[in-house]
Amino acid sequence: MPIFKADLHIHSCLSPCADLLMSPRAIVKAAKERGIGILSLTDHNCCGNSAVMATLCKEAGIGFIYGIEATTCEEVHLLCYFGNQRDCDALGSSITATLPSLPSVPLKDKCQILVNRNDEVLGFMERNLMGAATMSMDEIEDFVTHRGGVVIPAHIDRPSFSIISQLGFLPDGKSYPAVEMIKRPKPISFQGYEVIANSDAHSPERVGTSFTELLVDSLSPASIISALKNFSFQRIRNNDASRSEKAHGQDSLPLSAMAQPLYPAPQKEVGSKHMITNKNCILRLSRYKNALHRFKMLGFIKVFSDYLADACGVTSVQVRKDFSIFGIMGNKRGGYQIDALIEQLNNILGKNELQKVILVGAGNLGFALMKYRNFEMDGIKIVAAFDIDPSKLNPKDTVPVLPLDSLIDFVKNNGVKIGILCVPIVAAQATLDLMMTAGLKGVLNFAPIQLKAADDRVINNVTFEVELENLIYFVNALEKAPNRRIEKFEPQLD
Repeated sequence: MPIFKADLHIHSCLSPCADLLMSPRAIVKAAKERGIGILSLTDHNCCGNSAVMATLCKEAGIGFIYGIEATTCEEVHLLCYFGNQRDCDALGSSITATLPSLPSVPLKDKCQILVNRNDEVLGFMERNLMGAATMSMDEIEDFVTHRGGVVIPAHIDRPSFSIISQLGFLPDGKSYPAVEMIKRPKPISFQGYEVIANSDAHSPERVGTSFTELLVDSLSPASIISALKNFSFQRIRNNDASRSEKAHGQDSLPLSAMAQPLYPAPQKEVGSKHMITNKNCILRLSRYKNALHRFKMLGFIKVFSDYLADACGVTSVQVRKDFSIFGIMGNKRGGYQIDALIEQLNNILGKNELQKVILVGAGNLGFALMKYRNFEMDGIKIVAAFDIDPSKLNPKDTVPVLPLDSLIDFVKNNGVKIGILCVPIVAAQATLDLMMTAGLKGVLNFAPIQLKAADDRVINNVTFEVELENLIYFVNALEKAPNRRIEKFEPQLD
């Protein structure tokens, strides 16, 4: 039985993040030159160029299966493979129908190109394919497997849009035959799953730079799909070529991190064991908690996920998914006990004890934050502020304003872990470095610059200018198309 090199994760010019040179013809040419015998085209949330790709692969003697890299409502990328165009089109149509509807952009700025076999432009996808669908992981898995297809979690060793980066763990009881890694460890299995390697090529020179050697009966789509469904150590070998380049603009996790589970599986207790790296999920938990307080004020004792979803602008599936990550379970008939749920969320968010915070920069914004009294109602207390301007110093105020050179000692003596940064842009990075030296673990940055720190520290950058530009754009877009529904994006913390 022959062995073929398979690269099953490639983006054409239809994907908004891919090189415009990534036509099906260019992909097939590059694959042929590098000895790749099996391909799949996995554009984001769509398969508009797959038919052309299938024809060109057949003419070149290359096996081909139809694919899509789907973005679920949990913001997880899943590789979905089919043996025919019809089922792949059905998934693409189901996903794109639920993607955020964005205003069209000038023609010169368009990507998402549909082409023919001669690289001639046939048109453009109007819907922005980089968004997340409202379909969940489970819904997409059911859709694909019901049609005889295969689902494989994409690039699980990436720090974003992977099943581990979003959920914090690999769920039990899934039918995935394998998981994909961009930088593989030496073993070809991970937590009981087989591991495949693909290039995730977004430009012609990347096609075939990482691949899996697959043992198949023939190059027919049915044979390739069957091989994917029945992975074993005897049936698959990964190439050992190292990839030092950055893939998709992101670094993969170091190989040493893959020797042990990246994150612990979910525990039944709710608390510090349930750490997650997805900031969007944590933001939603805060919104759920605020909505629960409002329900409680109205006299509610219990609440259903549908009510929470409606109050927070998400789906009930998303609410249940977020809660399940932390082991929070409701009752189909009785819903969630509001008091118990608030207590659980407070425990997860660290609100079960007073959180001390310091502030650097006692100017107008800093002063306003110091005087905001609702922080303490939410378990947050600004215990001190710091500034270099002598005229702003006031050590006897309710929130004492102290000289900046006393920050390190204050943080260490008072066990403070969180800080707020409200300084001019020219001083932002140096001040952040000082705060990190003092031992702060997280900083909310209001300076209009994207600040960075070590991997074991958390920086949330909030830029008012960016949020206002976003708002202005959508207001103008609504004025130009008043009858068109536009998804309003929530402010995101970087």
